[in-house]
Amino acid sequence: MKARSVIAIQEKDRDEHPCYRIDFWERPAPGYAWNSDVWLVDDAPDVSTVLEWAQEHAQGRRFQLLVRDRFATEDSYLLLGGSNPNDPNDAL
Repeated sequence: MKARSVIAIQEKDRDEHPCYRIDFWERPAPGYAWNSDVWLVDDAPDVSTVLEWAQEHAQGRRFQLLVRDRFATEDSYLLLGGSNPNDPNDAL
């Protein structure tokens, strides 16, 4: 990981209330693929509130949190945290 300081700039395009997506993951039995239960969250005050909601509704399931990229297509989301357990590159 690399971190660096930058000059603060004024954002021209800022989405104050983005659409978040939460994918809850659950495996029905060992050896089976993981199934997803997908939720969209709109009008949240901030990402902390969405993360709290996801944790409260996870019911022991894994989840990943994404945010819609409003500058791309409607179905384009940016990963904020978590992973897809069906991805062969995912380290379980």
